[in-house]
Amino acid sequence: MTLDEGRLKDAERLIRVAMVVTLCTAGISKFFSHGAFNQYYGELFRNPQLRIHLPSFFVDGFLFLTPYMELAIGLGLLYTPLKRFFTHTWCLYFVTLEFGHYVLEQWPSVNEMIPIILMGAFCLILPEHKSWFTRSPRA
Repeated sequence: MTLDEGRLKDAERLIRVAMVVTLCTAGISKFFSHGAFNQYYGELFRNPQLRIHLPSFFVDGFLFLTPYMELAIGLGLLYTPLKRFFTHTWCLYFVTLEFGHYVLEQWPSVNEMIPIILMGAFCLILPEHKSWFTRSPRA
């Protein structure tokens, strides 16, 4: 069995669908938490026993923007001509989340971010179909 370009393009499409579903679900759930997301993480970042303390305006601003960023990146990944931009944005976004979990000293969550970031790397490496609804001819 060989890896032809059509299969690689199908793999990229599946990865990108998973990325879209992941971020859109996360963003929508935060909107429907009625502020519970911001309150929960805001309190965690204000813990006086943390080694690293971030300014509250930075934490509150990031927590406020998080669902908007998640939906924007998720929906942006649907638009194939801007796939590279939004895939880079995906990776950068999850690096910021990894940093946040590091600040919170949530080591398992820090480690869990690595495969998620790698999804973005695979999406960048793999070729894409020109359309979501048709298969590209085999090369």
